[in-house]
Amino acid sequence: MKNRLYFIFIILGGIISCSSSSPPPPDPSQTNTLSQTYKASYDAAWSATLKALSKYQVTISNKDTGLIKTDFIISHAPKETKWKLELRLLASEAEETVKVRVEKEAYISPGFLEAWEPLQTDFWVEKALLYRIGRIIELDARVDKLTTPPATP
Repeated sequence: MKNRLYFIFIILGGIISCSSSSPPPPDPSQTNTLSQTYKASYDAAWSATLKALSKYQVTISNKDTGLIKTDFIISHAPKETKWKLELRLLASEAEETVKVRVEKEAYISPGFLEAWEPLQTDFWVEKALLYRIGRIIELDARVDKLTTPPATP
């Protein structure tokens, strides 16, 4: 009797564990997108973003749509990897804020004759770039404040 009961529990456990449910929702940390909102005009944020990207080869720069894309950057350490950035600037209508979204598309080469495979980003480049954009916006605002003459009453 006990053996039969154990056998039924094992069979039921196997059946239940093999059943599938709907896939879990995607984890936000698994996307290659990072964003930051800045309190600045769209023109100031656009200018700061282009200054922050001065060391990258920009392939697309469209201010009307808020899109900036870079060319692939190839790194050889420790394995050959390549990555490029896509930035989107979205202005808020209600407030004078701009959201800058950075997406990194990265690939790794497993071998000489093998195809490039997608690579999950570590977000170091994106975080550094968003920090630089914020600092440039802040410094440009300070320079503007110092160089514009005060209004005379």
